[in-house]
Amino acid sequence: MPAKGDLNSPRFQAILRDVDTLELISKDDPPVFLHNYNHPDVPARDRNHYVHHPTHLRVIKQACDAAGVPATLSFALGEPKLTGNYHMALFDFFAPYLRVGRASRMGSTL
Repeated sequence: MPAKGDLNSPRFQAILRDVDTLELISKDDPPVFLHNYNHPDVPARDRNHYVHHPTHLRVIKQACDAAGVPATLSFALGEPKLTGNYHMALFDFFAPYLRVGRASRMGSTL
């Protein structure tokens, strides 16, 4: 980790941009399925919790929308709430991009 005074240096800022999820989203990215089991009304406790928090997924969804990346967002405990089977929703979202239909599951328990 660089010294505190180095955090604003051009070198450190270049490294940060290179690993920043939001900076890396671009129109040529694959579709994104975002789902979270944490409660959105509970504030993030720290950075690690934020990275896995519904608020972060909302920000990622906004960045995907702005870049033109197909993305869907749902939550187990908040809105938009996923109704039905999670695995089926995941399959239904990706199937058009993979050019497969439900019939191709051949007895899968998804």
